[in-house]
Amino acid sequence: MPPIRPHPVTRFTLKSLALSLLAVALLATFLASGFWGDSYDDAYITYQYAQRWARGDGLTFNDGERVLGTSAPGYALALGGLDRWAGIEPPAGGSLLSLLALGGLVLLLGAMAGPRHATWPLLFALTALTCRWNIEMLGAETLPAAALGTLAVWLALRRDQATAAGLAAAAAMLCRTDLVLLATLLGAVLWWRQRRPPWRYALAGLLPPALLGIWLTSYFGSPLPATLAGKQSERSDALGYSADQWHWLGRTLTPSGRAALMILAAIGLLIWIASRRRSGAVSFLASAGAVLAAGVLALQAFYRLAGVPFAPWYEVAALNGLLALATFGAARLGALVGSRLPTSGLRPIVAGLVGLALSLPLWQPGLTWAVAQHGEPPDPRQELYCAVGEYLAREAPPSARVAAVEIGVLGYYADRPVLDLVGLIDPAVVAARADGRLGDHVAAVDPTYLLDAPVFRQRFVDEVLGTPGIGGRYRPAAAFVSPAYEGDPVVLLRRP
Repeated sequence: MPPIRPHPVTRFTLKSLALSLLAVALLATFLASGFWGDSYDDAYITYQYAQRWARGDGLTFNDGERVLGTSAPGYALALGGLDRWAGIEPPAGGSLLSLLALGGLVLLLGAMAGPRHATWPLLFALTALTCRWNIEMLGAETLPAAALGTLAVWLALRRDQATAAGLAAAAAMLCRTDLVLLATLLGAVLWWRQRRPPWRYALAGLLPPALLGIWLTSYFGSPLPATLAGKQSERSDALGYSADQWHWLGRTLTPSGRAALMILAAIGLLIWIASRRRSGAVSFLASAGAVLAAGVLALQAFYRLAGVPFAPWYEVAALNGLLALATFGAARLGALVGSRLPTSGLRPIVAGLVGLALSLPLWQPGLTWAVAQHGEPPDPRQELYCAVGEYLAREAPPSARVAAVEIGVLGYYADRPVLDLVGLIDPAVVAARADGRLGDHVAAVDPTYLLDAPVFRQRFVDEVLGTPGIGGRYRPAAAFVSPAYEGDPVVLLRRP
């Protein structure tokens, strides 16, 4: 195989890296000051597991119920460790790890880029850390997983550190099990390059997940999360999944921003392919980009084949891959303009300014939104369900069970047993829904409270309240309103 070219370090490279670090520090400080501890509802399911494990109640959502209802048990244990040994509660720990992950992605991009692409990390930092989609996903396990997966590729292909790469891949898989696809692809590439099995990489990558899997099996009866069946009960076809992706991107960027993202990403891809073909040796950037792109495409195929509904946290790797390609395209076009100048000293400055201008539709909408949203949770459900949870923590007996659809924030702040009407933490609910007897199952569990959220009334609440012996027993106990979330009051019902 042709050798991977080393990247010489120049003064301009170091200046660009320093600017990237400064941009990361400033933007991360801005995000931390406005969105610290904020996340979306599903992340709080993992936070609940982490919090209970940290205080010695086991890796459980409800007392005594050993159901693996999070697809990120390793991440839950990491957050629990921060809580137990450093006093950093899970929401704050999630923000810390996410911001470190975004900063790490920028630094890895700088390490991969080399002097010919020295302005690229700076453009990516500005774009990724102002992206509304990324800000809304702060606290999720997918940002650290993406950074760790990228680190594994860099260690394996650039540094030739097989053991360290395996450990990074293992950490990525512990954050999200589906990162096994990227880890497997990287192992196959190493096998092809070395013409022999990469035993050190395989051992380091497989041992930690295997040990965790053994422990999960002994604790839960299976190493696999129970969440897949619950998600598949909300099954989505491939066309609907793609439509939801495009819709969510429309929440993040303006129409011109979406067009700029696709055009610049296509330009970046074409430039990357063209430069690779002209090269006599295989550049590290080309090899790493190919592995990461294959990993993203494998994940996209998996989500569609698994029949799970679209979720924005699934798409963090794909989104940041598109941002990386688009900012690469903008940076290379800027370099092309700068190269036309007769004065060499002005070339990098002009190149940077042109790249900044071309990527304006990518970072301006997010920066504007982040400034306007600063100090308020990105997910409008957070304050609403926090209020419900705090009410239950004050008013409900410790054994009082509440039935609800969105259980993350509510369960975390209520610290009361929850009956999950989707079934993410209760496989019996999935079976009951499949048989059309959800109401009967709720009647058998007999929760003290039932949360009536208008957005879920037709799909869940009406069926439950329409079941004989349920609807007539429950009476309103409290109502909660958030103008940012649907507007209609969410009513907490209580039986005598």
